[in-house]
Amino acid sequence: MSRQSARFVNETAGQYVPRFDARLYYRRYRHLRDGDQIPFLQQGYPAVRFTEVHEDYRHQHQDIRVHDGVQYGDLLPYVEPDYVARMTQVNVAALAAPARGPRSPGRAASVPSRLTNDTDLRWDANPEPDLSGDEVLRRDTTEPTWTHSRFVGNVTSYTVEGLSKDNAQFGIRAVDEQGHRSPVGYPSPASRPPLMSEGRAGASARPRVSARVPSGCPQRTGPPRSWRPCASGCPSD
Repeated sequence: MSRQSARFVNETAGQYVPRFDARLYYRRYRHLRDGDQIPFLQQGYPAVRFTEVHEDYRHQHQDIRVHDGVQYGDLLPYVEPDYVARMTQVNVAALAAPARGPRSPGRAASVPSRLTNDTDLRWDANPEPDLSGDEVLRRDTTEPTWTHSRFVGNVTSYTVEGLSKDNAQFGIRAVDEQGHRSPVGYPSPASRPPLMSEGRAGASARPRVSARVPSGCPQRTGPPRSWRPCASGCPSD
């Protein structure tokens, strides 16, 4: 949930504060100085930490003092008003966007009920009266952010044809009639089907990492609705 929140903040910042370069760093703590979000995580709340990339350690995590002619401490003369203003805009946008948009689809689930290269998804219907429909998002398992989305309409289930849940991460978000989008809901496995090796004498329980090499011919033909890049520069199907 914390990383999902971070992705939402990153996307919202790019939309509403375009001059601000908000980057994602998947790190729980900073060396020698921990992280302000950790107490929230310890209480079970998703949390995101905002930090300056290029920290000046003379003016952070220091007692106010002068040593060898150098001023230490977090003092007002060393605060950049423009940076603080833009950082405030990012925080406000990240709070306002989910407040005015629909909520995330509830009980999103991936349904591994059949051995196939398709991916079956389901979720609960949103209660908002101005709901336009839902989007299914995807990214490679090595991608930090969502790269493609597909509007699937006002439905509560969808099958992504020819794209296996083993090879991609999927998400679901709601969209209202004004185009406001909810934070992405991450589908959990609805149930774990029996492994093919279960019940077989001598079957190895060792986890395996697989890599598929595509052939020269396309192996997937998507459904009529097409994928849309989530941001400029993303590859399109």
